[in-house]
Amino acid sequence: MSADELTHATVTAAAHATICSHAHTQLARDISSRPRVLQEYCVVDIEGCVNTTSIDYRSIVFSINKPFDQSKPCVIIFTSGSTGPPKGSAVRRYNFIMSATMQTWRSKLGQGSVVLQTLPTHHATGLNINTVPFLMAGGTVEFATPKFDAAAIWERFRQRGITAFSAVPTIFVRLIKYWDESLSKLEEPQRNTYLEGLRAIQQFHCGSAALPGYASRKWSELCGGRYIMERYGGTEFGNPFLNLPDMPYIPVSGIIMCLFTCWFC
Repeated sequence: MSADELTHATVTAAAHATICSHAHTQLARDISSRPRVLQEYCVVDIEGCVNTTSIDYRSIVFSINKPFDQSKPCVIIFTSGSTGPPKGSAVRRYNFIMSATMQTWRSKLGQGSVVLQTLPTHHATGLNINTVPFLMAGGTVEFATPKFDAAAIWERFRQRGITAFSAVPTIFVRLIKYWDESLSKLEEPQRNTYLEGLRAIQQFHCGSAALPGYASRKWSELCGGRYIMERYGGTEFGNPFLNLPDMPYIPVSGIIMCLFTCWFC
């Protein structure tokens, strides 16, 4: 994220702080004097919070004496910015929790569910599909490297332990390209270790844009006949799926869902 992108998000959300890793603290501090950034804006280094020994976690008490108003906003999620600067959508608490709960049910998540997270958590898919539902279900969110690396993703597949992988079409296309240009040329025993790791993953999701038909067919071929479940990205209202586990696959469902949603909007 650039300084301009961070400024846009900070100003749009009227943020009082940026919570980030130590590597990004200077970037976050650099925007503090920019116009429309709140005067009380501060930067929180997450590594200082996690690694500190000054807090006895056993002394922390969680209270539920005062329930939060479910009709009030709880988070601002940003669109992808494909048609201009990313727009901020304030999501109400009940909508946020319901969307995550529906995803937990829809994908049959539970303890032992592990997602390889490759998407930004300030966007709907990264937060509502790849992060919160897995935590609510008692699963695990494993973050990939900040910069997309097709070789590293394939290597992680090969190591196994991932039960779900959710991405955007460009990521699937680049993973297929890396397979065609590199992994497919390996000797069969080594090549099969990647295929076996890939086929051990229970679910693949794709959204934010329509998945090209050739990419869907190629991925199904690599996975031994299983298809990617497609969804239509909806920052303001959640992520509707047309393909669900244990249902017949509907090709190019992302396009169908897009047309269906536009019709009713």
